[in-house]
Amino acid sequence: MQWTLLAPHIVSCPAGNPHLNWTNFPALNITNDPTEAILARDTLLVISSNASSFTEPGYEVHFTWDSPGKSVGPNNSYTTRTLAGAPKCAAWIAQLNVTYTELYNISRNWAYTIQPNGTIYRPGTANVVNGTQFILITDSNPYITPANMSYLDPHFIAGPAMYQAD
Repeated sequence: MQWTLLAPHIVSCPAGNPHLNWTNFPALNITNDPTEAILARDTLLVISSNASSFTEPGYEVHFTWDSPGKSVGPNNSYTTRTLAGAPKCAAWIAQLNVTYTELYNISRNWAYTIQPNGTIYRPGTANVVNGTQFILITDSNPYITPANMSYLDPHFIAGPAMYQAD
């Protein structure tokens, strides 16, 4: 999963480096990323102040994704691929939690979902979407824990994309 985020930024490697067998999934883009407008402003860092979240539960998150078969990575020596079926869900991955939301208006390589609401443990604790999340497009919603994240691989359609909630 992480290799998919890194590969587009690696142009070349030394000739003696061995070819690593990493799976590269098609890129996922968040087309209405709320942080882009905020980061585009000419602002200074305000580390000691409290700021509102960029998003809230119920926010519509729009996606586009690449089709498989794109060359990426060092010397374009890797090709994106997926073994998954038709897109059905967005998987929101946090440190200790995977939450799935339904995709709507699925059209070729475009869809949207709704940012989930709820807490991880009990009311008043950490929100399901809090801080930085990784989002994937998947063909189903298998049960996943931090110990078996690789079980998601056969269900990846695209992603991950980084999503900053606050």
